[in-house]
Amino acid sequence: MLIIAALHSMHLSLHGQGNEWAWGGFPTVSVGAVASEKWSVNTFGFLMVQNVEGIDAGSSKHSEGLLLSYLETSVTRTFDSHWSGTLSYTKEQLRPASDSPRHEHRIWVQVNAVHPGNKPEVEHSHRMRWDQRYLIESDSNEPLVRPRIRYQWGRTQLLRDHLSVRTELEGFVEMHPAAPQRFMEAWGAAMLRRQLHPM
Repeated sequence: MLIIAALHSMHLSLHGQGNEWAWGGFPTVSVGAVASEKWSVNTFGFLMVQNVEGIDAGSSKHSEGLLLSYLETSVTRTFDSHWSGTLSYTKEQLRPASDSPRHEHRIWVQVNAVHPGNKPEVEHSHRMRWDQRYLIESDSNEPLVRPRIRYQWGRTQLLRDHLSVRTELEGFVEMHPAAPQRFMEAWGAAMLRRQLHPM
């Protein structure tokens, strides 16, 4: 059994809307165990810490705190060099330090596919996930059931000296009757990565 642990560097974000700006950090830890050629287990977690500043009637306002805590444990089964499947349980807590936190329990299953691109150094990936979400507000013991489907496309291009560029796009479609509309969310990311060691 091979155990892999990684402490990722602090991710920083900055965004603004109107006269308010928010910045924050995402300290992240991931621990994985490879049980065999076909089975692996991974635990992944992060905290989202934010700081909000703004201008209101000529004076600045300031707030900070822990916005989100996230813990995920998953089991992955590899079928061949292109296909794999993952089953996971996730516990997410929004505003954990407040008097009214929101808890989310999530069981999800996904299918992963990886295939080569039109150049030897390019690789494409696809991920289709079903999220079975249970949301519990602080003033209610009755969970809200909020299933959704997620699809992610990714592209990795190898550069030189163990460098690679990774691009990801993902869309979310709500599958519960309370959704005001089906397509609710989309996001994208671009990353420059460097492999430090073969393991």
